Amino acid sequence: MYDQASKLRDQLKNNQPFIASEGRVISVISGKGGVGKSNISLNLSLLLKERKKTVLLIDMDIGMGNQDILIGRSFPFTLADYFNGKRSFNELIEKGPLGIDMIAGGSGLSNMLQLDKQKVNNFLDDLSFILRTYDFIILDMGAGMSFEAVSFISSSKEVIVVTTPEPPAIMDAYGAIKQIAKNQSDVHFSMIMNRVDDLQQAREAFQRVSAVVKKFLQLEIVYLGSVLEDKKVKKAVQHQVPFVQLDREGQAAKQLALITSQLLNEIERVEQGNSTSFIQRLKHLLLSRG
Repeated sequence: MYDQASKLRDQLKNNQPFIASEGRVISVISGKGGVGKSNISLNLSLLLKERKKTVLLIDMDIGMGNQDILIGRSFPFTLADYFNGKRSFNELIEKGPLGIDMIAGGSGLSNMLQLDKQKVNNFLDDLSFILRTYDFIILDMGAGMSFEAVSFISSSKEVIVVTTPEPPAIMDAYGAIKQIAKNQSDVHFSMIMNRVDDLQQAREAFQRVSAVVKKFLQLEIVYLGSVLEDKKVKKAVQHQVPFVQLDREGQAAKQLALITSQLLNEIERVEQGNSTSFIQRLKHLLLSRG
């Protein structure tokens, strides 16, 4: 099938220029591991694809990526292979569930971009092709807040914070928001409460963290919604199938579908203006270090 990934490979191979503007880059983060961030990233990507959007999901947790585990597939090449100089960028793209494109994080590389400026430039040039090929590029970020990770997150401008209502998870989420906001002031933050027992309590937990963010960081954060604890999500993980595929009518799938609608509405509401592109912002941050 002549799909999005095939088109990209052909254009890269033939050095054909791209005319389209960058797609929407969304970083999905948490303050800590274990809150379901990667699962939300995967299933959100599938629901965007359902809305006729072209989607690339990139597992940015190099060294501890788990998107391949969630779908029960072994990816032949990963971002670790690219940064280690073993593969080109276009060789990384694989077809995932429901026709989304995916790039796996892989393992064996602890310092993602501890590279010289020429190699960083080459990476950014390759990435610029990717961004002009999709409507949405979802970055499933690792739990850490290294300089490189913060650079990616703050360059994306659109950041979804996934957390649970428990105080330690919320405090970690606040810490991540604070670090990103200190690096870049115009990031648009939104939040998903995951694995909640009560929707009203989840909203109240969000309101508390939102008040703290507004008071101490002078930022507004948008509430995208909550996903109730659902045994079918655990079952989907065990069977290595996205939960929106396992049971599209399950409560977790339905709630994430509502969140997807809210996200699309919010993206449409936020004005883009003449702000700098993801690549411009990322290039400035990565190459101005030191």
